[in-house]
Amino acid sequence: MGEFVSVLALAAILAGETPGCAFDAKIAAVQVMENRTAAGIEGGWFGRGEPTVDDWLAVQWASDWPDLVDGALYFIGPGDAERMDWLAERTGRWVCDGTWVESWR
Repeated sequence: MGEFVSVLALAAILAGETPGCAFDAKIAAVQVMENRTAAGIEGGWFGRGEPTVDDWLAVQWASDWPDLVDGALYFIGPGDAERMDWLAERTGRWVCDGTWVESWR
């Protein structure tokens, strides 16, 4: 039951962070989530939404995909980079419906 609850929570975050994004952008977001967990970084996710099938599948399959984010620890959208002067290097960018998301180290 604990794993299901974890998947549900991650899928809801993913739905809020990547609405209208292609599947590879969702995979990238989950990979950043996994990198942050491995680095001991908690929090930092502000989106919440109703998960789609793609959100559920991305949470389940992200670790089986090649690393799309090159070890990134941050996943941002418009307006975030200007407030985050510690970002060193953009490792990916995905254009979504009406917006974009990026991964950063």
